[in-house]
Amino acid sequence: MKKIIIIILFFVFYPSFGQTENLSKIVLNDILKNTYSYSKPLITNKLDSTSVEYHLKRLIENKKGYFVSNKNSIDKIKLTKTEQKSIITDIRKQYSSEWKKEDFENFEIINDQESLEYLKQNNKNTLVTISKPIFLRNDEIAFVFFANYCCLEYGRTE
Repeated sequence: MKKIIIIILFFVFYPSFGQTENLSKIVLNDILKNTYSYSKPLITNKLDSTSVEYHLKRLIENKKGYFVSNKNSIDKIKLTKTEQKSIITDIRKQYSSEWKKEDFENFEIINDQESLEYLKQNNKNTLVTISKPIFLRNDEIAFVFFANYCCLEYGRTE
């Protein structure tokens, strides 16, 4: 079985809205509304630390402080050492956290252990793994780990 996995680290820019909780929901809903073409994805209940660490490696090893959401992107941001450390620490704190049904109004949560079987059931099934946003610079920048998993010919690359 051919499985295509798309994993993206990216930044979202928003003006400050005040409450981080509400801003988190706005950011997550904005990301998730554009995640599916073939089926509405289920959201895995927690982050896969192995996948996250693989992508954090670029940030950890980056000595110049520039972060680009996509290797082909011309958009980049200069992070301070403090911001880099904050992102790394805050994302790692999320490894033990789990999403609950009430965290997402229009999406179903699936147990991490059931996710592979769900993908195998139908080649149009889609899963999303997403972190809680980490806000920087007075909530003007949000850092989010996002992975979109799907199988067979319905996978897509960017």
